[in-house]
Amino acid sequence: MDLRKMKGLQIAATGKIKEIEGGWLVPSQSSNKTYFVTSIDNKCTCPDCKAGRAEFCKHAYAVKYFLQVEKPTGETHRVPLTKGQAWHAYNLAQTSEVNLFDKLLRDLLESVQELEYKFGRPPLPLREQLFCAVQKVYSQLSSRRAESLFNLAEI
Repeated sequence: MDLRKMKGLQIAATGKIKEIEGGWLVPSQSSNKTYFVTSIDNKCTCPDCKAGRAEFCKHAYAVKYFLQVEKPTGETHRVPLTKGQAWHAYNLAQTSEVNLFDKLLRDLLESVQELEYKFGRPPLPLREQLFCAVQKVYSQLSSRRAESLFNLAEI
């Protein structure tokens, strides 16, 4: 076994590796320093990694052993990383989506200039026409089914 792998196994056995955003904090064996190993490419902030002496330093191996992604024998497997669903935020977003969309659309249509009325039957306000058209496309309903949404168009 490679010396770096053996030292990584010793560090992992201490259980002092801590997960932080973007990676892991791994303690040094020879001092009270800690080194950061990124979760993306397993690069470390230690002098060994900075000098580019090896593909993985002992700290990167320690993280692999700590997570049991790699066994000391060299055998590897994937660790399933799952996070819980934020159901409260998800439900809140789902139940308030249409109201927020209407509010944003109204704010957007505030800047629309109305056409000048010249003669004949007065047209519907341009803002209401645009509101209905965008609402119909957004809802993906037929015109007949979206008619109830058009009642909200009175801006």
